[in-house]
Amino acid sequence: MLLFIQLLINNLEKYENNLEKKEKKEKYENKINYGPIKTMYLYMLGYSPNIYYKWTLTDNIILAFLYIVTFIISIYAAYLSYSCTWSDTFKNPFIRVVFAFIAFMLGPVYLVWYLLINYLGGLC
Repeated sequence: MLLFIQLLINNLEKYENNLEKKEKKEKYENKINYGPIKTMYLYMLGYSPNIYYKWTLTDNIILAFLYIVTFIISIYAAYLSYSCTWSDTFKNPFIRVVFAFIAFMLGPVYLVWYLLINYLGGLC
């Protein structure tokens, strides 16, 4: 009976060790998908986003700041889009709201468009 218990304990230890090894292997072999802002942040720090990165408190604070900045940029793009009437072509508020929503979703891309087409082109 004692021999059976010892054998059972040995098998359980081997099973636990195999599980730990498997979890570590999956942790480093599986491709990790971060969002676009986290990926850019990791590239700026010189890390590869394909490898697991241990996030610290400072990293989370910086990421929260980056998310807030991108949200403000998107709000500003939506404001510029809504305030522009394209030389009184679009006076309908519904169409302007639709364009403002598209500008909000595109964010910085719309700001470049606004600079090149609307501001330099003299449409707004």
